[in-house]
Amino acid sequence: VLISASTSGNMARELVKRKMLLKDRVLILFGLIQSSPDVTVLCNLVADPRYSDKLPLVTEEYREPDCPMCKTGSTAVHFVGDQFLADAIQHVGIKITGRDIEDDSKAFLGRYRCRGALGLRQQSNNATAIDSYFVDVTKLKGSVFDDRVKAACNRHLAASTKLIVNADDPGSAQLALEIADNYAPEDVSKPVSAKDLSKIGVDSVHGSVLIVAGCIGSGGCLQSISRDLRDPAGDAPRTYLIGVAKHTQHPRHGSLRGDLVYSSTDHKHAVVLLEELTLPERHGPSAWEVEREALNGLVEPDSGADLGPDLIKAVLDRIDAIDGLQDSVNSFFWAAPDGTPLGLRKTFAFWDGEYDPADASHGDILFTIACVLENLRGGRSPRLRQTAFYHGFIAPSTFGRFNDGVIQSAFLRAAMPGELDYSGDEDASREMARLLKRIFNEWDRPRGEATAEFLISLMCGRMRLKGADLLDCLQGLDGAPPLILAFREGCAKLSQ
Repeated sequence: VLISASTSGNMARELVKRKMLLKDRVLILFGLIQSSPDVTVLCNLVADPRYSDKLPLVTEEYREPDCPMCKTGSTAVHFVGDQFLADAIQHVGIKITGRDIEDDSKAFLGRYRCRGALGLRQQSNNATAIDSYFVDVTKLKGSVFDDRVKAACNRHLAASTKLIVNADDPGSAQLALEIADNYAPEDVSKPVSAKDLSKIGVDSVHGSVLIVAGCIGSGGCLQSISRDLRDPAGDAPRTYLIGVAKHTQHPRHGSLRGDLVYSSTDHKHAVVLLEELTLPERHGPSAWEVEREALNGLVEPDSGADLGPDLIKAVLDRIDAIDGLQDSVNSFFWAAPDGTPLGLRKTFAFWDGEYDPADASHGDILFTIACVLENLRGGRSPRLRQTAFYHGFIAPSTFGRFNDGVIQSAFLRAAMPGELDYSGDEDASREMARLLKRIFNEWDRPRGEATAEFLISLMCGRMRLKGADLLDCLQGLDGAPPLILAFREGCAKLSQ
């Protein structure tokens, strides 16, 4: 059996094992195999100096969830037969305009922006920094949300309600208490937290149950409550009242609704949604997790970075700031090089109506851009997608059209890494490098206020350019503050 080439020898080993062949009857013509006593290789290139430094790149094998390159957004190259299909990939830059936001998302943001209600939190157990969008419904009081709560209770809150359960978070607790005080029958006791359902006796609830959740993502908390209600409430009618449902995929929430309304009787339970919003689900580490890892690498003793005490302190302060972003609505982005926090200016293309830019939080901007990008990924006409044959990325002109630093930063943070990968298209890489060079040349002016954010994105490998283009765009930072120059140095190492 002849095998043309192998970097691991595993195919030969499997043939020997499964087909009961002798080792010397399976011959690998060309190999790059570090340890090969159990396979026969005609020409092993492992000792060739031209290839020895690249061994870790080609000899390590990973399953997709564990692959370092997959985690940073690299597009998997499929092969059919003996042909790798990298050349078949179509690279398409997606030009984003003010029309690329879904109408429902635009209306939602129009109702609840500038209230300090939209932010991010660390939700996944394995996350090292903020990774999930959240809506703080406690900040929605005094808005049109109150009218929606009233209308939903007048229509769906049963007169036979005997138990109100909240989903065991501050927003759910406040919303449930408001409903109990203002709309529930007088004989209903104070709401019970989901974690205390086990204290309620078996078959002790003789009436309807209202379950209140302020904001949900996957809805797993409601499924847990549904399970825990089986003993105390049996088949009692249930109404699930949800303040804000953050969809990641509409079919998934359809499945959730189907689970919640199921009843062993002829009458289904009810699910009432006050607000819905389509936001992306977690795909690998968040931008802040990747940044945190890169910054930790900068201050490690063996990093090779020439940082003095002041720069080390600045990096450690930023790491502490990232760790303190839980449930935050601001401070997601680096300030301008002169220390000025990034803020919104008027005429934001995705917002209608009057607003005071000073009231807009970083969370408001991130939510908006996240909705835009998610609509382009999975809306009615999805264009921003990556497959084995199609690579859609954010066109460089987008960063010229939306030239507020805070908006540019939101695109950099909300995008998936593959959507900022220009390394596979010469024209796109060159165009992005030209735009970055103009930004970096004006690092001390309003046009360059997002300089640190662009450098962080490059240094972390989220934004990718061809090596020569990367070096070219980094030439325009002479005279910048030392921390900016340290980031430039970190970016330059990527081209080596």
